[in-house]
Amino acid sequence: MTNVVDASDASDLLTRRAVANMLHISLVTLNKHTRNGLLPAYKIGRRVLYRRGDIVPALDKIARAEAAQYE
Repeated sequence: MTNVVDASDASDLLTRRAVANMLHISLVTLNKHTRNGLLPAYKIGRRVLYRRGDIVPALDKIARAEAAQYE
C-alpha cells in the first residue's frame, strides 16, 4: 500500500468506515478486498483512506471476483 495521493485529491478521500457503509459491507470484508488488490487504498500517516473515484470501478472487480468463486 504505497500509493501516493496528490493534495488536490484530498477532498475525495474517504475513511474505511465511510467506504464500508457506502458498499454495505463490514470492515473485515473491506480489508479483504484491499488485501486482494480489488480496492486500492492510500495510507496517510496511520490512516487508511480510499479515493471516491476508485470505489465504482472496484465494484465491478469485486463482483467478478465473487462470481468466479461460485463457478
